[in-house]
Amino acid sequence: MTKKDIQFYEKPDITDVDFPIRIKSIYSDESTDIFFNVHWHKEIEFFYITSGKAIIYCDFNPITVSEGDFVVVNSNQLHQGQNLSNRLGRYNIIVDPDLFYTGFKSRCETKYIYPIMQNYILFKNKISDDKEIGNLIQKLIKEYEMQENGFELMIKGYLYELFGLLVRRHVVSYITPREYEKRLQQLKRFDRVFRYVEENYSQKITLTEAADMANMSRSHFCRSFKELTGKTFIEYVNFIRLNRAELFLSNSNMSVTEIAMCVGFNDINYFSRLFKQYKGMPPSDVRTI
Repeated sequence: MTKKDIQFYEKPDITDVDFPIRIKSIYSDESTDIFFNVHWHKEIEFFYITSGKAIIYCDFNPITVSEGDFVVVNSNQLHQGQNLSNRLGRYNIIVDPDLFYTGFKSRCETKYIYPIMQNYILFKNKISDDKEIGNLIQKLIKEYEMQENGFELMIKGYLYELFGLLVRRHVVSYITPREYEKRLQQLKRFDRVFRYVEENYSQKITLTEAADMANMSRSHFCRSFKELTGKTFIEYVNFIRLNRAELFLSNSNMSVTEIAMCVGFNDINYFSRLFKQYKGMPPSDVRTI
């Protein structure tokens, strides 16, 4: 098997490590690259696309993005990224909630910051036509990169303004503290399962194995997994396998049959039907070399 090299260009994170926001400019030089695997974290993450095209999966919902798009990954939201262009440019902005806490409960913290960071307020994932937010993101990035005197204050001010605009224009739902705690516990319980599938998708993976990893009965595992991800466990495994197959189809000289076997499918006809169902085209249409 031959595979094209995938290159990453990343500016160093030059801000004081105690300042709880990280902004990185990254370029990926390869189409259909999975540039980050399925994961979640408490911090809110933003993606600002500067060139190219990609799919950001948020809770496994595919969101196609291109230059100028802004993506919000809510706290504790499962997400994955897939590059669809030869050169994808993006800014990753990760905001830690510590940036906003003052040590006493202000009205602003109680009414907005705490609910946002605790995932009680959920924002729309893709924001495309909000020029005010686009301008604000560019100002925030410039302050971070220039680091002139007082840049920390400017960044904090811009972030307050950003969250204000998101709350005013782009809230999609609210959840209760009880719902949040339930989701957080499910994420922690299934974390080992997600990692195992990412690392072993080419092998046979049974429902019993997955349920044992989560210390759950099969029936409880199936209900909880579907509730959290919106997919059955088998659908999730196929989601991972087919994304890897798409990468191999574009970046290797293996046959379709070899790729199907490589990602865990023993039946080429089943693989082809499933690939077309998920991707909207047969595997042969993805082949680029």
